[in-house]
Amino acid sequence: MKKVKNFLFTIMVMVIILMPSFVFAGEINFNDPVKKDVNVYTFTLTVEDVKLNYISGDIVSPNATITNITMSSGWKNATKNNNHFYFYHDGESSGNYTIATFEVTLTQSSHYEVKNLKYGLNQCQSDSYGNLFGENYKIVSRETFNKTCNISKDATLKSLSISSGNLSPQFDSNLELYSATVENNVTSVTFAATLNSTKAKIISGNTCSLKVGLNTCKIVVQAEAGNKKTYTITVTRKNKENLANTLSSDATITNLVVHGGTLTQSFKRTTYEYTIKPDKNAKNIYFTFEINSNKTKMTSNTCSSKSDICKLTITAEDGKNKAMYLFHILNDNAIAVQQNTTSSNTNSNSNSNSNSNTNTNSSTNKNTNSNQSINTNSSTTSQNAPTENKNGIQIEEDNYVDTEGNIETETTKPQAEENKTSSNKKEEKEQDENVTKEEEKIEIPFIHTKIEKSTLVKILIGLSIFAVILFIAIRRKIKD
Repeated sequence: MKKVKNFLFTIMVMVIILMPSFVFAGEINFNDPVKKDVNVYTFTLTVEDVKLNYISGDIVSPNATITNITMSSGWKNATKNNNHFYFYHDGESSGNYTIATFEVTLTQSSHYEVKNLKYGLNQCQSDSYGNLFGENYKIVSRETFNKTCNISKDATLKSLSISSGNLSPQFDSNLELYSATVENNVTSVTFAATLNSTKAKIISGNTCSLKVGLNTCKIVVQAEAGNKKTYTITVTRKNKENLANTLSSDATITNLVVHGGTLTQSFKRTTYEYTIKPDKNAKNIYFTFEINSNKTKMTSNTCSSKSDICKLTITAEDGKNKAMYLFHILNDNAIAVQQNTTSSNTNSNSNSNSNSNTNTNSSTNKNTNSNQSINTNSSTTSQNAPTENKNGIQIEEDNYVDTEGNIETETTKPQAEENKTSSNKKEEKEQDENVTKEEEKIEIPFIHTKIEKSTLVKILIGLSIFAVILFIAIRRKIKD
């Protein structure tokens, strides 16, 4: 009989008044084959006093083929009739019972042995077959799994750097779009990434091969809960000869689509200033478009519909030329300011008219020049501080999008956004503290009980004291 036994011996510890004891014993049997038909044999997998909800291993049997595996009630076979087996149970299984019956067909004399045997209780764990085992050892939904097992959803990076060139803009764990430029002799780049959560993992994107021109590299991070976050880096590899002659200087865009709002005029790639009317109940606005030079499709991050202006800055392939598109948002605040400004202008013009006709003409020429200046600057400059546009609308949020279509906020966001961010950080801090407290515990195998590290230290000290006392007593008895 093939037997796999596992024992956890009795531990007796005396530390002041602390004296716990743990006992575990059990047996897993792969029984002797029984002849069923000509060259057909069966053997069973049985369990005695072992609590488990999964068991796996490899059956090695020369000159034999597994033709059928019959599962006992409540047990399921994830691997079918293969020499590698994985059986699982929905919930804890205990007592004396049969898990499966194997049927094998021989071509000639043979034997069998079991290798790589693993078994136990999956708790708050997922297996490679898509099963999620909850805190009560039962298979649960993803929602219940995340809620009851305190699974981390953090899929962000703490830091990111590139082996050649520099990331632009500077790394921010919440910013997913970057660009970089490398020399022609750089044929590949590697990324050094640090995870924000030790329970997350990088599933792809540590290295990226480069061709001359634009290359899209992606780093995919998966949280413990299964959700993913993708960081995209557009890397431009220079041409060996004249970069200006091979990379386009055209930074204009085409096929612009506004999501969450409507342009009040038709879009033209060489017109750089527009007005957007937000859709009803729209909270955010974002853009999809193509870079005219290479027809690369881009999607921007979101811009709040409560902002007065969004600024979209596109960098050409050559990395030098840029095009800036301004979008004034007709929200309630902007309309109110615009009405106040219009009223102020009306009063000003009225006062000018009361003085003389010559002053009226001078005022008109001044307004015209002001409008022309704003149209020119909107395509060539970037302003970080709050400014006033030609319609008199106060700019509260100034955004731009780089060649990857990423919008960044350059000025302070509304107080409500700051409060929301502060609340989220507080919740994340509390979750991290709970995870840290849980990590301070150590699980005792086979009985599935966690104890504090300090308690384990006391147990080990008690064992040491007990051993010393026993050793001294034995020596004295020998001498007597």
